[in-house]
Amino acid sequence: MNAPSTRRPTDTYRFEAAVRSAARAWVGRMVSAAIARHRARQTLRELNALTDRQLYDIGLRRADIEDAAAKGASAR
Repeated sequence: MNAPSTRRPTDTYRFEAAVRSAARAWVGRMVSAAIARHRARQTLRELNALTDRQLYDIGLRRADIEDAAAKGASAR
């Protein structure tokens, strides 16, 4: 009579490792996206606080603020 094996199959370990890895990657992407949104909002607030003259000095117009904030947040 064969005794039941106390070891789990290698495939099960590989599957569990893959699931853990995928979960970590997903959480990492969600955290990165949240940080990017926060930075974009912060940049938007700061640029909106500038005068038109200050914006002109850095090469922006009021209409460019949203695009600049989004690009600036994703570039970090």
